[in-house]
Amino acid sequence: MRIHLLTLQDLGGNLCYQAYASTDPSRSSDDTLQDIFWQLGFQPDHPGQSDVRDPIRGVWGTLVRCVSRTTDTLTLSDCGDWVRVAVDASGYISSSYPILAEQGLPETEVIQGYYYTMIPFYPIQPNLEWDADSDSDSDSDSD
Repeated sequence: MRIHLLTLQDLGGNLCYQAYASTDPSRSSDDTLQDIFWQLGFQPDHPGQSDVRDPIRGVWGTLVRCVSRTTDTLTLSDCGDWVRVAVDASGYISSSYPILAEQGLPETEVIQGYYYTMIPFYPIQPNLEWDADSDSDSDSDSD
């Protein structure tokens, strides 16, 4: 399963995090990312539209970083409503440590300056409307 990890900066300058994965295991990484952005109202193709809504805290934030990681040890049901990720001293999610389920395996030992934190996890349904719009747009471009 591929998990997309978003780092947002809220209006107070604090970093907050969200994790997403598609409910369709055959969905490509790019299409899943488009599904996530569509759901959040983020429009990467429109300058000045870098703000997304944090559904947990109900505040707007600015997208700072988005990375995707593959995990063979987690399923959607393992994740529940939260996953645990290692964060470094600067506040960014570390790629050196595994993503852990909300419950279960103990945290992997981390070196000084890193810590595990729980972040909200959202399964994302494919946006078939977006797919249909993309197809119709490509047809009209060929005229």
